[in-house]
Amino acid sequence: MTGSCPAAMGNADAANRLRADIDLSRQPSDSDKLALIAAGFPAFHLWRATIYDRIRYIAQGASLDTHPYAVVTADLDELHAALTAGQQDCEQ
Repeated sequence: MTGSCPAAMGNADAANRLRADIDLSRQPSDSDKLALIAAGFPAFHLWRATIYDRIRYIAQGASLDTHPYAVVTADLDELHAALTAGQQDCEQ
């Protein structure tokens, strides 16, 4: 992979701190889940968009060298899986 892969790796400490702040007595909202994913992948800009009445979650690399550079999906688990797969590609 390219030289920027380390920047794409997840930040477990930030995600763990954010996870501790979320009220675990209730089911985490999609906003909570998106915030956790964003904390774990600081090399990406993440946001939610409504496109033609459908919700999409978008991750865009802060650099063109980030792998993957962009992910667009309707499913937060799929977003997390794609970013994790990119991180694993960098580690190989």
